[in-house]
Amino acid sequence: MCVERDLANMAIIFNRIPTTHRPKLSRVHMDEVPAGPIRDSLFMLATMVFDLTRKMRYVFEATKGYAALADASVARRLRADQDRLRDAEARQDYEALARELEQIITEGYEDVERWHEQVVDLVLRRDVSLK
Repeated sequence: MCVERDLANMAIIFNRIPTTHRPKLSRVHMDEVPAGPIRDSLFMLATMVFDLTRKMRYVFEATKGYAALADASVARRLRADQDRLRDAEARQDYEALARELEQIITEGYEDVERWHEQVVDLVLRRDVSLK
């Protein structure tokens, strides 16, 4: 395990947040949504997304000094994903972005889920054996 490489991979992943330099709330005309639970829900969702984006920026700031040590395979996958999103980002087509991002995150998720379950099981077995 190489902590520096892991930090580097985090740095190159977290520095790319789609269209963060453009306004969001005005783009989707939030002021036109009538007061009530739907408007409140949309603002709650926006708040959570903005807060996650803010935290991603902090992770990037904390890890960017390691970025040059990142795995080329991680960089290639990141670039491929960015290429898939580029046209929709340029058009500010949030529906197309959402659909493409959903496709990206579901591709290969079974492998991630299987690995995660194995790691959790390993940690839990270790915890029991240490007691």
